[in-house]
Amino acid sequence: MEMIAKTMIKEALPIKCLEAVVLAIYLTRKCVELQRFVMSFISMHGENKYSHVVLGVCCRGRFGAVGLSRQTDLMFKPLRYSKLSELINDFLFAYSGHGHKVVKLNISTTIPHFPHFLETINWKGFTFLPIAHLDNRWAPVVDEYARISTDGQSTSGSNRKLEHFSVQFQFT
Repeated sequence: MEMIAKTMIKEALPIKCLEAVVLAIYLTRKCVELQRFVMSFISMHGENKYSHVVLGVCCRGRFGAVGLSRQTDLMFKPLRYSKLSELINDFLFAYSGHGHKVVKLNISTTIPHFPHFLETINWKGFTFLPIAHLDNRWAPVVDEYARISTDGQSTSGSNRKLEHFSVQFQFT
C-alpha cells in the first residue's frame, strides 16, 4: 500500500474515493494517537447502486472522517462527534439529502500504523444494514464496537475481540 500511495503522490493524477482512503492511510501512518478505520457505504438512488468509502478517524474520544466525494458532505467530517453512531448518522442524513438510501455499511477493524509485511485490512470488520434498522437501535451496538476497536492501539488481540464481537452481533 505504501508503494501505491507514493506513486499516487508522484504522479499527481485525479483520484477517486478508494485511492483517497489509501493515500489518507499512508499520510496518517505516523499519527499514532489517531485511530483509523475504513467506512464503506453501499447506497441506492432509484435502481442504481453506488459504493463510497472514507477513512474514519478517532482521536481523544472524538470521531471524524477523511475522504473524497463530489458531494462535500460525503467526505471530510471534523473530529467533533463524541460517538461513532453520531458520525454515521451525519453520513446517513447527507446521503438522504442527495436522494440516496444507504443499504449497507461496513466498518473495518482498526488499521495499524506500522503494519507487518503483507498484512491486510479487514474491510468488513462490522457490517450492518441501516435501512433495516431505521429506529437507530443499531447505535448502541455500533458505539460498543467503536469502544472496543479504539480502546488502546490496534493489536491483533483487539482485532480478535472485534471478530468475536462481529460474530456475536450479526447485523448482516
